[in-house]
Amino acid sequence: MEEKKEMEDKWICSSCTLLNDPAVQFCVACETKKGQNDSSTSSGEDSSKDFAEHYFQYWNDNLDADDEGD
Repeated sequence: MEEKKEMEDKWICSSCTLLNDPAVQFCVACETKKGQNDSSTSSGEDSSKDFAEHYFQYWNDNLDADDEGD
């Protein structure tokens, strides 16, 4: 359960989708500023942030399912 809490505290880079530590203000992979929107995607496409949020939700759902088996 502690691992899930650590994941919830992280922020998703809107450019590269890396999960970053809450203490850093710039992505450690691509140096995008925390909270900066990715304006490079068109309105008809999912942005990398949308993808990352869906992935994060999928990961959380599967982590919850693994915890139930313990």
